[in-house]
Amino acid sequence: MSHHISENSSTLGSQIASEKCPFQKAVESRDMSALEDSLAEDVLFFTPVTEEAYRGRKNVIQVLSLAAKIFVFKDTFSYTNTLRNKDCLVLMFQANIEGCKIDGIDYFELDEDDRVLVLRVMMRPLPAVEAIFRKAEQIKTQFKLLC
Repeated sequence: MSHHISENSSTLGSQIASEKCPFQKAVESRDMSALEDSLAEDVLFFTPVTEEAYRGRKNVIQVLSLAAKIFVFKDTFSYTNTLRNKDCLVLMFQANIEGCKIDGIDYFELDEDDRVLVLRVMMRPLPAVEAIFRKAEQIKTQFKLLC
């Protein structure tokens, strides 16, 4: 079942559907500097491959830059649906890595300026997540990143 905000939805729904948060704009324009600016200083980032959250803009942008290299800043990545209320946002996405189709969700808690306070990323299927993890390990080894 697919849920989309239609042109016939309420005025609020139309405003929400047309307004993109700074994080989404940065991803879609592949702008790492704007992506960093979209994060609150004390942001928390929960990834699908680690138990503990990454804390703070400096740490989170390092992990996001790794994700950008692997699949987010690639032609196969796109946001496909948006659900939003006042301070929570869900962006559904699709991508492809090593021939595996990825379906995922970026769940955000936002501050009053639309900066990201909390980001939770969930993805499926498992083979795609494993492919991302393998690529991350290769890049971390290659560039000696401490993610």
